[in-house]
Amino acid sequence: MPKQLGSLKCLKTLTNFVVGEGSGSSIRELGKLKNLSGALSISQLQNVIPPKDALNVGLRDKKYLDKLALEWAATTPRSESERILLESLRPHTSLKRLTIKSYGGGIFPNWVGHHSFSCITSIHLDECRNVCSLPPFGQLCSLKELSIIGLNGVVTVGREFCGNSSTGSSSIHPFGGLKVLRFEQMSGWKEWLSSSSAENEGGAFLDLKELCIRNCPKLTGGLPIHIHSLAKLLIDSCPKLVASLLRNQLGAMSGNARIALVELPSGRQKLEVRGVNEVASLEGIMDSNSRLQELQINYCESLVSLPWGGPLSALKSVRIKWSSKLELPIDTNYSSLETLSLRGSCDSLRFFPLELFPKLKDLTIVRCGNLECLTVPEQHERHLVISNIQIVGCDKFVSFPKGGLCAPSLTSLEVLYCRSLTLLPDKMHLLLPSLLTLRISGSGQMESFPEGGLPSNLNSLRISDGDKLFVNRIGWGLQNLSSLTTFEISGESEGVESFPEAGLLHTGLINLRIYHFRDLKSLDKNGFQHLTSLQKLDLGWCEKLEHMPEGACPPPFHL
Repeated sequence: MPKQLGSLKCLKTLTNFVVGEGSGSSIRELGKLKNLSGALSISQLQNVIPPKDALNVGLRDKKYLDKLALEWAATTPRSESERILLESLRPHTSLKRLTIKSYGGGIFPNWVGHHSFSCITSIHLDECRNVCSLPPFGQLCSLKELSIIGLNGVVTVGREFCGNSSTGSSSIHPFGGLKVLRFEQMSGWKEWLSSSSAENEGGAFLDLKELCIRNCPKLTGGLPIHIHSLAKLLIDSCPKLVASLLRNQLGAMSGNARIALVELPSGRQKLEVRGVNEVASLEGIMDSNSRLQELQINYCESLVSLPWGGPLSALKSVRIKWSSKLELPIDTNYSSLETLSLRGSCDSLRFFPLELFPKLKDLTIVRCGNLECLTVPEQHERHLVISNIQIVGCDKFVSFPKGGLCAPSLTSLEVLYCRSLTLLPDKMHLLLPSLLTLRISGSGQMESFPEGGLPSNLNSLRISDGDKLFVNRIGWGLQNLSSLTTFEISGESEGVESFPEAGLLHTGLINLRIYHFRDLKSLDKNGFQHLTSLQKLDLGWCEKLEHMPEGACPPPFHL
């Protein structure tokens, strides 16, 4: 900081003041700047010697400051002098936002959390590692956001947190205006006690919308908050925390366990559960009045069941990942579900009955090792509204519904690395009139497309790693697909030296991609001469390609 800063007596804005060592900038210079307003950060406060020099700053008289940050070096040792210094830096009660970082004292001075600070809306305490108890923040009637991070010395949060019942209007409802509360990286915290009778009666945290508790490994017990009223709840890496969200069923969570309840823009709720082990069921996960409509479960290897028919009956979206023991009952009607994603989960699932999902639009099934087929009774065929199906890495998957998949709204179908599958759905050209995108990869047993060919509205076709299918490419009927604009072919049969053959592709094709043709030596002039609409040609990993006929390549050529 420049010397003699205090001579700028009319200065109104000073965002950061760094206290120098020895003969450097003196904190006394701030005392001469009477007109400071807006935001002020004072850092390197460990350099203030003696601490009482801070009295000369006169922060208590600077009523135009609305944001104040006080910061020490991270290595500041515990010292009584730090408390004296912070006491001397008491700001004016009109302050709105306060941050205290790396404070080395064992307790905060009385002004931190004092009810006279009636305008304060935001407080952040960060890395104050020696502090052993929290200020009475509950009596700050205007407080909206409170973050407490890295206070490792705090073991118990209790009555002192809510404040003295004899002070001010906030006594009946501690934290009455608080919207966001965060506790993070508090390695010594063990208990969060119900702090007052008002809290037990629902009088505390009345307006709380977001609660975040991260990396508090010793915290156990419950939460003295009615969490069903929250818009967002995040509990992450708190292995001993038994939250009322799951009614004391999470006593054996892994170190990476996470529970998150998130408010979506539409006002719906999304619940995320991750790494919850040694628990077989999540019965009681939400009450009957829950607005829960999205559920995500990740890495819950011991989880077997969910209350599908009860509180979860209104779910619109379910995403389950790496929870192999979890069962998807086939005697339940998933009447509201619109999106379902299963990844490395539900190993007991052999048949997927589409008729149980009357509103399902998006289905993704990845690496469900025992899945054999999709089924739907004939009487339910016309009622399917599904628009996207993706099946990946299901080695035992062999068939679609017998007689074809009647899905008039289906726009995208992807079947990837299902090595036992021999046929796509029958009568695709009739039963899938809306299909726009088809992707087939790694289905080595598939030899041909269904009788009747592909749907006429198809505009994107991607085929890879299907040697047997590629052999019969002349019979694909692509030349009849007038809507096809994008065609990608990759990793096909060895020995193909020229491609594409004459008449293989429709003249309206716009994008052509050819990848991993190891023996390809030339592009067939006869195959290109009718592609008058071609705008983009991509070639990749065709190491032996030598000849490209004149006029074959449009201007945006990529190799």
